[in-house]
Amino acid sequence: MNKLKPSSVVPVFIAGVISFVLWANADSTTPPADPTGSIATTLDANETCIPIRQSDIPANGTLVIDVPGSYCVREDLEGSIELIRIEADNVSIDLGGHVVSGRVVAYGGSYHSVKNGFIGTGNRDGHVQLGDRSEVSDVASFGSANSFAIWVGDDSRVTRCYTAGPEDEGIRTGDRCVIFECIFQGSGGGGLVAGNQCVIKDCSFEDGNNYGIFCRDNCVIINCAIGNKEPVPSAVLASVDTPNPPLGIKAGRGCTITGCVVKGTDDGILAGDDCIIRNCSVFHFAYQGIVTGDGSVVTHCTASFSNQGDGIAVGKGSRLADCTASFNNFGFGIFADEGSSITGCTANANERAGIQVSDRCIVTGNLCDGNGSMASPGRGDSAGILATGTGNRIESNNVTRNDRGIDVIGTQNLIIKNSASANGTNYAIVDGNSYGPIIDVAGIGEIKGSKKTDNFLVNLGF
Repeated sequence: MNKLKPSSVVPVFIAGVISFVLWANADSTTPPADPTGSIATTLDANETCIPIRQSDIPANGTLVIDVPGSYCVREDLEGSIELIRIEADNVSIDLGGHVVSGRVVAYGGSYHSVKNGFIGTGNRDGHVQLGDRSEVSDVASFGSANSFAIWVGDDSRVTRCYTAGPEDEGIRTGDRCVIFECIFQGSGGGGLVAGNQCVIKDCSFEDGNNYGIFCRDNCVIINCAIGNKEPVPSAVLASVDTPNPPLGIKAGRGCTITGCVVKGTDDGILAGDDCIIRNCSVFHFAYQGIVTGDGSVVTHCTASFSNQGDGIAVGKGSRLADCTASFNNFGFGIFADEGSSITGCTANANERAGIQVSDRCIVTGNLCDGNGSMASPGRGDSAGILATGTGNRIESNNVTRNDRGIDVIGTQNLIIKNSASANGTNYAIVDGNSYGPIIDVAGIGEIKGSKKTDNFLVNLGF
């Protein structure tokens, strides 16, 4: 039994044992057999934590911590793949800026902490796995083959961490966790997988092969950036032999996503029902820009430069306001399902309709310019605003340079107070709809008042 003795102070005995275990291929997700061998540890009067040094770890060994306390790594450590195993609650490990070339794991338990250092480098993989109500901070973890880089249980925090190279996720968390200021790079399975009711803020994910951020229900995502370093060329996105870049953000029901940027991905932001998305930008994506389920709100967002898909789409009973969708090939700019509203938006240079609605929607105060063949000569043929269903109110919009300005192919719709110019056809409205008088005022100069032009229902063409 080895005891660490101070040179000039009376040692204070720490009731605890640090056990060592040797085994081959300690890569299992379940604990190995009971450890054998132990050392008692003493602490100098001026020490604030129990020191861990390389001399404490035998070759190919695993250090098992089964007593609560504060531990600190005093030098770089090497040993088995599973280098440190925690088998007690209330254990904190300060890496002291050193490298632990292996894994630090806890199979259950709670109140664990690992901070300030490196896990796995060079030819040695590594990851951190802790229990509930735990914290990982200021750690760079380089992941594991067929595994993740950092994993924490429920009610935990991960802050200021960096992950790179795991074949699975960069970070995985339980429910009600906080993830702040983390960077995920080159993860095979995705950057972050978070549980329910998590808060994710100021994180970034770059150059992975799957999603950037995936969270379950009732999460909050703020100021995150997802994507590739450079925009993905159209030829690459269209190639069936080339893997698609990652999905940007995928969120469950009742989530709020604010101030995020997604670039160069397959799909941008996909969210479930009852979500709020605001002040987000998605561009240079392959298919869908921003998509939500029913009962959602999307405001002050931009979706542009899709190579094969649509800009923004919201589900039933949603509200979309002050957004821009432009230069989306093979797709529409903005789509709203039944019972939704679209106000104050701009849709320009989309191959299909600038704005498309189904049934019982309100479309007011929008600008739609250059959609259809103007965006894709010889291929596009669509409208500034397209209403395919019934019961829509289309009011006070300006549509210009589209194949058709306002195209209503459903019935029982109301079309009033709009203006249209330089379209192939300004108004294409089938029978069975209600609309204000359509007055051509092109080139007449001052529009003087008359019964027709004073009518609040009038639609102008020029």
